Amino acid sequence: MTPEASSPEASPSASELFGPEWAERLERELAANEPYRAAAATWKGSLAFALQPDGTPGFPAGRGLFLDLAHGSCRAARPALPGDLESATFCLTGPASVWIRLLQGDIEPGAALMGGGLKLTRGSFFSLLPHLRAAQALLACARLVPPHLPAAGI
Repeated sequence: MTPEASSPEASPSASELFGPEWAERLERELAANEPYRAAAATWKGSLAFALQPDGTPGFPAGRGLFLDLAHGSCRAARPALPGDLESATFCLTGPASVWIRLLQGDIEPGAALMGGGLKLTRGSFFSLLPHLRAAQALLACARLVPPHLPAAGI
């Protein structure tokens, strides 16, 4: 197998980042992941991710993801609908290049938040702190869902 054939860009199982298939696969990963379920046992609320276009190939427009989380389960994961980013308990917003780096494991969410690459645009950082372990476990699950990235992407 060539390196290109094993990359997320070429993988037939890769889905559009934050698209319907990608969201469904993340929901399944969360349901099957015991470390996430244990870490998120006390977390109830919604979480939204907002991706902003930044010139990264393949991401000409913004998009979002909405997660309805309750005590270690994900009741819904789907592309964000109008109003979801404003009504979610927490919303993390960042450019496409930062989301890609997060999902590839090149940067951690704390570093992205402290460095300004990601912004908490809804909710309080102090309210999110008790759920930091759950958020890290959620990100670990998201890293298991390969997004389709253009060959010229990051």
